[in-house]
Amino acid sequence: MLLSLVLGATDPIEQVFAQLATATRQLQQCTTIKALLQTGVQQTQALFGSDRAVICQVSSETTGLVVAESLAGGGASLLHQSLPLPVLPSSDPSPDIAVESIDRVAVSPLDAAAIANLSAHQIKAYLASPIWINAPPAQAGQDAPQLWGWLILHQCHAACDWQRVQGQVLQQIATHIGSTLERLQLYQQIDSIQSQAAAIVAETETKYQQATRACSIGVWDWDLQTHEIYLDPLLKEMLGYRDETRFAIILMTGRITLLPRICQR
Repeated sequence: MLLSLVLGATDPIEQVFAQLATATRQLQQCTTIKALLQTGVQQTQALFGSDRAVICQVSSETTGLVVAESLAGGGASLLHQSLPLPVLPSSDPSPDIAVESIDRVAVSPLDAAAIANLSAHQIKAYLASPIWINAPPAQAGQDAPQLWGWLILHQCHAACDWQRVQGQVLQQIATHIGSTLERLQLYQQIDSIQSQAAAIVAETETKYQQATRACSIGVWDWDLQTHEIYLDPLLKEMLGYRDETRFAIILMTGRITLLPRICQR
């Protein structure tokens, strides 16, 4: 689709941006990180019509692990392999770095090891945009931007003269992937905290039951609004009632009477 801008075809620009809007909606609707990454590469590859689209998660300053991939045709898969990544300027590694384009890998300014690695995978050209977490740049008291990975297009059959509009579109997709990824990671953290809290409550309840039973202590609680009283299972057992028995309090002159009520099951 977007490669037709380079190859000289005439796809309506409205169609391109309509597909970009569709891709954005699908990214935002993802409920798991795995689905997000796979949707990202599939939509990107379809939108650009490239030979391959990958997402590489940063594993070192110069390499990344391919964690999602979409291939056109029967190309060789790079999933779970390491690839050389664009190197951000050490003086200003910020989200202002939008894209890196390499039109011809063989004659690019990349170092010899990177050229050899990419050539071994038959990558003749690539366009890459960083995926940032906590972008745009943080304000005081907020987390600093974190480079999570790269969204990368590969051309394997021929070199490619990348155009500015293609970099802008790729950057938009990478930005949406980053913001959705950040949201899903936050949801994971919340789920983890809730699970830990539930486990702590369950463990505390178990220890409480063990302690009260070991000491033969019965516990009760009186709801002053509903006049219902709670008796824990041990106290009910002491009083000769079954566990499903509930109690209501009847207030009478000079005394309080407990009235058992059998729950309907």
